[in-house]
Amino acid sequence: MEIGQEFQTAVSLHKAGKLEAASDLIEKIIGSADPNADFYHLAALIKKSQHDFNNSEKFFKKSLDIIPKQPVVMSNFANLLKIMNRLKEANQLYTSACKIMPSFFDAWLNRANLCLETNDYETAEGCFLEALRLKPDASVALKLMNLYLMTSQYHKLLTESQSFIERYTRNTQGYINQSRALAVLESTDVALKFLEQAKELVDESAEIDYEIGLINYELGKFDLAKNNLNKAVSQAPEFINAHRTLNELYFQSNDGEFLSSYKHAIQRKPASELLFHNLAAAQSSSGDIESAMRTLEIALNKVGRTPYLQHGLGALYVRTKEYEKAESLFNDALELQPNNVRFLLDQISLFIKQSNYDCQNLLDRAFNLHKFNQETWAYQGLLWRLLKDERYQWLYNYDSFLKELELPTPPSHSSSQLFMKDLNDYLGTLHVSHKQPLDQSVQGGTQTMGVLFDDLHKLVNDFKNSLQESVTDYLSSLCYDSEHPFLSRLGDNFRFSGSWSVKLKKSGHHNNHVHPFGWLSCCSYISLPDTSENEGCIKFGETSLKLGEKEETARFIQPEVGKCVFFPSYFWHGTVPFSSDSSRVTIPCDIDPVLLMN
Repeated sequence: MEIGQEFQTAVSLHKAGKLEAASDLIEKIIGSADPNADFYHLAALIKKSQHDFNNSEKFFKKSLDIIPKQPVVMSNFANLLKIMNRLKEANQLYTSACKIMPSFFDAWLNRANLCLETNDYETAEGCFLEALRLKPDASVALKLMNLYLMTSQYHKLLTESQSFIERYTRNTQGYINQSRALAVLESTDVALKFLEQAKELVDESAEIDYEIGLINYELGKFDLAKNNLNKAVSQAPEFINAHRTLNELYFQSNDGEFLSSYKHAIQRKPASELLFHNLAAAQSSSGDIESAMRTLEIALNKVGRTPYLQHGLGALYVRTKEYEKAESLFNDALELQPNNVRFLLDQISLFIKQSNYDCQNLLDRAFNLHKFNQETWAYQGLLWRLLKDERYQWLYNYDSFLKELELPTPPSHSSSQLFMKDLNDYLGTLHVSHKQPLDQSVQGGTQTMGVLFDDLHKLVNDFKNSLQESVTDYLSSLCYDSEHPFLSRLGDNFRFSGSWSVKLKKSGHHNNHVHPFGWLSCCSYISLPDTSENEGCIKFGETSLKLGEKEETARFIQPEVGKCVFFPSYFWHGTVPFSSDSSRVTIPCDIDPVLLMN
């Protein structure tokens, strides 16, 4: 076979996912042919697909050494560097590719996505707009609208959604995004009326019914919300987000219809892995482990031994302490999906529960897939502590990273005490549910819906401004360290990536947990019950693995109204139950670094 034909065969093998065969063939070609930029480029792509990033980088560089100005190779090399978290280098390559070929849609889009990841929204917006100028694309327009929503640019969102509707009249997302702009710029009544009219203009109205349901849920109109969400799942039986929201509402309002939507949908879709898996997750989250196990056993018989169903059943066996059964299922799931971070982390957790600390290879695989997953770092730190490795102290530098600061008093109030009282009164109107969420750390309390800092109420805005000052003070105390998973991400600015309020009642607490997709976490204290000793404290170090005498609580902090506590998102943390009849009201949030790419 000639070299050209062999090369095309290697291309076909790569596209078919036959990576080992493709790799063997391209290396044979490279070994027998003169240096060729295309050969090295294909070898780089194959190695990237095999997660062999070092060799992938080597081949990209060899391709560019032969022909330096290859915009497609530059963009693909930048994609690799982004995975390797070498973000500035990736940005330089995307920028160069766009300069060499200004009409290169993919490079503009890839750079926009990079800027989204680094939270440089202004640069991302410019790249998205240029990509859309080159080629109208619904998925890119949706990303741009989502950027406007995240950055509260509602006038731009309104304009972009109107253009989207003109171009994609039957697509529900234009109407949904326009309604979100209208809800802020005009009123929720206007938004709801617009959505009702839109239902007649689209091919499938399930997503619109879902959006109406979310609005009514947030307004506390639970019966209307249930009706809207039931319409959504009736039209689209595998609409999982609608099922989750509906059953969250059923659970929090003590409605006997809890889980009924899944069961009705399964009657219509009896071989749906999605439905069985999510039904079992809801059952286990509500404490009904036995029913969840039955659900997954039925699914394994009906659907087959898929990786997610096996992993799900294995996770339930962990909860019932049947570790051998769990390990067997986890092994089977990982064999089918070796690059699934969730599967890797649950295997690591199981090994540690069994006092098997030979799991660094699993951690390394997880880091290779997602370097800054905070749960992976939490397990790494736990492993180092159990092995008495000095790197634990380097990772968990409590003296430097765990800080309690006093929130500045907003100009609108004469004292922090008065401000916190008014804020607490307002937050009380947002806690409309009766019990804790299904899948959160809260036990014996309630949590607000949505993103709290999107609330335009002056009290929330004043609190956010005060907290921003405290975040700035906290970050100014840190020093950049390129080797450290927390300090290496210090950027040019920061943004709040999640915010909510929690109201704990008597005996309420947070289970020990970490924030997997955060960077910096914070909890601010709005109203506190009278407590004794460690009651109501936030505690750090004790894990969720229930390791008995191997657990260690490194710090207790007795919270004070008007103060906030900062810590890296990989810090294990929970709270101590309290016996007072008064409530404990907090505002937790996650904070992401902003790395400017302009």
